[in-house]
Amino acid sequence: MGNCIPKGSYKLTCKDIKVTLSCKAQTIEGSWIPASFDLTDVSDADLWNDNGVLKNSGTATSTGYIPSGSYKLTCKDIKVKLTCKAQTIEGSWIPASFDLTNLTDADLWNDNGVLKNACISEKICIYAYGNFGQPAGNHPDQQAEDYKTWLDALGKAGFNVLVMSTFHVDPSGNLDDSAPVANGGVFNPLESTNPEKALNPKLPELLADFKSTFNAKVYYSIGNWAGSNGDMANVAVLLDGYSCMSSGSKPSNSNYDNFVTNLKLLKSALHIDGIDFDFEPHDTPDAYGSGQQKMVSQFTCLLHSLGFGVTYCPYTSKKFWINAQADACDPNNTGTGTSKVNWWNLQCYDGGSGNTADGWVDVINDNSSKGRLGIADTGKFITPGYGKNSSSAGEVQQNIYNAATGSPESKNGGFIWQLGDFISSPNMESALADYANAIINGRTNP
Repeated sequence: MGNCIPKGSYKLTCKDIKVTLSCKAQTIEGSWIPASFDLTDVSDADLWNDNGVLKNSGTATSTGYIPSGSYKLTCKDIKVKLTCKAQTIEGSWIPASFDLTNLTDADLWNDNGVLKNACISEKICIYAYGNFGQPAGNHPDQQAEDYKTWLDALGKAGFNVLVMSTFHVDPSGNLDDSAPVANGGVFNPLESTNPEKALNPKLPELLADFKSTFNAKVYYSIGNWAGSNGDMANVAVLLDGYSCMSSGSKPSNSNYDNFVTNLKLLKSALHIDGIDFDFEPHDTPDAYGSGQQKMVSQFTCLLHSLGFGVTYCPYTSKKFWINAQADACDPNNTGTGTSKVNWWNLQCYDGGSGNTADGWVDVINDNSSKGRLGIADTGKFITPGYGKNSSSAGEVQQNIYNAATGSPESKNGGFIWQLGDFISSPNMESALADYANAIINGRTNP
């Protein structure tokens, strides 16, 4: 396949992949006729219009997916589309397509037969507690009104990735936040019996509106300092026997099916794009050991098979995260991996206060397993994060500027911990805008 085929893990579960340019081309007589050109196996494209027929001289390198060439002078309505057959979770093959026309880069993945792009031109990310830090017991209507206010403020400030923190996994494979989220295949089970302690029933609609209005993504985080030990132990037991090398491999644990059902329910009900791994094991003999590394790899593979995006949120133990991703993305140890992880959110605050993005980039680039990770641009892969209560907006901008090596295009954003610290402060809207702009401006200005 040529350079016009986007990278991405979709290649693992898609076939008959083609990329085609279509347009209306002007003939010598001046009429406009439909024209197309197959870009699937093209490496260098320099197209020209031969009386309504597109031809390639093959002497120029294109930027993005629209080929270079003089054809643009006598062609209009130019579009580039990828088409394929994509495998669903149930194993059937269905037609799928993705419009590449306006993209400069794409990292596609297969979400149960629907192709989606993991690339965000610039990640302006913020973490927020699952109930936005609001205490249980508030009236659901007032709670929903507050949620909408805060989500609108995030979008208007410029944040385009929201990570909801945090859900936990019990031994039965049920998912809980500050309230039960998905238990036994039932979403928000307390909604009818104890609504004041349940997830707000309007949260799914509000998250969907936030995504569509501001072209944003929503991830849900698992772990955190308090819950990581229990979550990691429970997931390890639930996935015991799961193999990244065997499609559809099923562990013997009787609660595995419940776990998978609840994950699917979480995704569909809350419009979740992916899962963020905020695993922070501590005070246990196996912290960052081989067993936990295996679990991270298995969980990454499972989530990918279910159509989730995946991000890691490390603050220490670089080799642990590198090896976990390598085993997930290259389970046969061929030396060449296809990434199942969208990016890493690197904690540069609290326990990770000594971290720098370029320090982690250097370790990845120098690691013998780098090829197994499937990372196209390490500078764009590491997204540094800073705490609102420990760094001013000006400090964040300076840190982002210093964060990654290479050109400004390789400095691909950052994240802020966490929304609740803005909600509790005066001038929430302007403060959010200050921090979002710090990430944006830090790409080019100290």
